[in-house]
Amino acid sequence: VSLVGNTISGNEHVLGTTWADLAIVPEPVDLEKPDRFFGISAPFGAFQPTPPLTQTNAPVLERMGVRSLRVFTHWDTMQEHADAPLDFRRLDRLAKTCDDSDIDVMMTLMGTPDFAAQPIDQTLPVPVRKPIPKWPVWETFVKQMAAHYRGKVEAWEILNETNGFRQWPNGDPVSYADFYMQTYKLIRAIDPTVRISIAGTTGVKYDWIDAVAKQGAGPMMDIVAIHPYRYPQAIPEIGGTTQAKGYGLDSLTNDLRGVARATNDMPSTLSGHRREIWSTESGYNTLPSFPPPLHQAVSEKQQAQLLVRTMVIARSQSVDRFFWWRFYDTLGAGLGILRNQDYDYMPKPAVVSYAVMQRQLAGASQVQLMENQPNAGIFVSKVSFADKSDRHVIWTINDADSIQLQCTDPITVTDIMGVQQSVTPTDGSVLLPISQSPVYIQSASSVDVLKP
Repeated sequence: VSLVGNTISGNEHVLGTTWADLAIVPEPVDLEKPDRFFGISAPFGAFQPTPPLTQTNAPVLERMGVRSLRVFTHWDTMQEHADAPLDFRRLDRLAKTCDDSDIDVMMTLMGTPDFAAQPIDQTLPVPVRKPIPKWPVWETFVKQMAAHYRGKVEAWEILNETNGFRQWPNGDPVSYADFYMQTYKLIRAIDPTVRISIAGTTGVKYDWIDAVAKQGAGPMMDIVAIHPYRYPQAIPEIGGTTQAKGYGLDSLTNDLRGVARATNDMPSTLSGHRREIWSTESGYNTLPSFPPPLHQAVSEKQQAQLLVRTMVIARSQSVDRFFWWRFYDTLGAGLGILRNQDYDYMPKPAVVSYAVMQRQLAGASQVQLMENQPNAGIFVSKVSFADKSDRHVIWTINDADSIQLQCTDPITVTDIMGVQQSVTPTDGSVLLPISQSPVYIQSASSVDVLKP
């Protein structure tokens, strides 16, 4: 990119040059009712150098098709000491921006400040990293937040990843259930209509969710939140042999079915809301120097592919909302779909693959993962719409392959970057090349996917 100006004499003069990555996305889908499945989870200005959400960067979310946003409250950045008032300015700007952009907001109550923290028990095998709040101070904070944002947020999430030993003492479901139920009652007394969620679990830990529910919290779970992170070598489609349970030991499909079984066994909600499953965090890191084994780096191309594959599988297993973690890279981690400030927040390929996926899936009445393909490493999802139209999402987890489609009319093939081509069938069929990068298939007439 060159910045060119004119001299007084009218001659052009190059003032400077730079480079930039551009994301070109399709036109948005015009829906009568926005599809809230498509979400992003991010701190947004809670700490530096993560930028806040404003009218400047919100259009990126809009163009991607994001209709749900999860954000951390970070209480520790809102109140300096016990007698200080809460500083709502950052979250107020975010809530107003999201309201203007028709984006639902989930706020995660977390980030205990020092003055409100219980002493950390250093005798535990794994002492917590995030201190647990003292109840009287927490009670005041929760009441103020619920009152201030009544009617402005779609949901509250009570803490984060409390099944993890670093987030809650021993990851104990019994003590967390009691804490959750008391917090639920505080919020519900102030806002009878808002949704309330348990802390998203690190990994897909449906046994822990079931244990919390059985302490009496089940009817108070409007939302069951999970964080289905996978080790990079444990791709979402199949289970591994060395990964921990909930992180890739089993396939993502089977993990999500476990969550569905746990939620189906719960009593109806006290609020009257239909209980929903929300994936409030999941993503893949692209920065090679980021050390945690769970987040070993994949390429930016792989991140774009895995985003689509993960979210399609989640939609097929009745996950109601999926929040990709995160929007921006930080200086130490590359899970964002935009780079960090050192790269001027330029987009990665995942920005485009997200937008293209949203255009292909938004408004679908059903996404069905077909069961006759996985043994061959080929995965096919059928996407159905209320107007009886449908399309397919197809990929393989192996090297480049092909699959035969039966059809009478030309098919439109769209790749994850939105590039389209039309293919005319020969003798009623098309031999379609496929790879680990999904493609979307659409035709004026029905398309049958044959077994390999």
